[in-house]
Amino acid sequence: MKHLIHGLKNQLGRHCYYSSITNLLKFSGYDICEGEVFILFGGLEMSYDQTIGILDLTVKDKLPIDQYDNITFELKYTEFKKSKMYMNKILNTILDDRIVIIAIKNKYLNYNHVYQESGEYLHFILMYGFDEENDLAYVADTFMLDSSGDSSMYMGPMPLKNITEGLGAYGYLQDAKNIRFDRNKIFCSLKEEFNKFLLTGMECSRDFTYYRGNHAISMYSKRIFYEYTKHCNLEEACFNTIYDLKFGVMLPLIDYFIEIMEIYNIFNKNLLKNDLLLLKQKWHDYFILLLKIGFAKDNAKIMNNARLHIEDLLVLQNTVFSKIKLCMECETVKERNYV
Repeated sequence: MKHLIHGLKNQLGRHCYYSSITNLLKFSGYDICEGEVFILFGGLEMSYDQTIGILDLTVKDKLPIDQYDNITFELKYTEFKKSKMYMNKILNTILDDRIVIIAIKNKYLNYNHVYQESGEYLHFILMYGFDEENDLAYVADTFMLDSSGDSSMYMGPMPLKNITEGLGAYGYLQDAKNIRFDRNKIFCSLKEEFNKFLLTGMECSRDFTYYRGNHAISMYSKRIFYEYTKHCNLEEACFNTIYDLKFGVMLPLIDYFIEIMEIYNIFNKNLLKNDLLLLKQKWHDYFILLLKIGFAKDNAKIMNNARLHIEDLLVLQNTVFSKIKLCMECETVKERNYV
């Protein structure tokens, strides 16, 4: 059996999960940007467990139902032993002309050799068709990286058996299309989530030390100076920090803020945009310093430069984020049509 869902426009995003959700919502008739999806789906709810040295960027699997009960979406994590049962559900969903978001282990992404080398990590893509006779799945990858760190996308076939063997989760929209979003409600959610992101701090007990929100970013970004020896060597700590912050948090986060300011016409948006672009450049400079530390044999001087740089950077970040908070509080939301 073969079935394709037509009309999907694959638009390049900044994060595989949030861009997949955005493309899925847009296909279903919702006018929403990836920055809004990131915040509404709990993207700011990041945490850092200092006890084990892990920055938790686990994606949230559903919208807050009490606020968005006109949308039903839930991400269902799978068990390998039941993969054929899950695949039957996915194929039946596609037969019902519903595009499915799936999480697949990187090693099964035959169209991206860089990702195949990273093994067991999950990557989110959209599946919009299948051809069982020829063992093909038709997928849209809305955000992937090459070996140089440049982003790209893919739309086309891949082996259906790879989906079956590498499936980690799947989800789809279950309710009617073309339901209007209440923009005021969305903006209130944006402000609420951003305030929580700024205010949440540290939790301690005898067994763990836990940081949340902006404080998690701050502590994780400085960990190479204080605690990396507990969990890994310096080189590994530097590269993990670059990957988690560059691709998982800071650069997408800054781009999302710029996108939201453009859409909502936030007061002083041009000034804030310049501040955010400066902040983005400062993070780039920090990642370069971490690379030098990771590769250098005698890195005491570079370590000191990096320590001074991140301290100044975090002061700048707190200042910029405080400006955004103030502008959000002063903003009067104008009508924007959501279809």
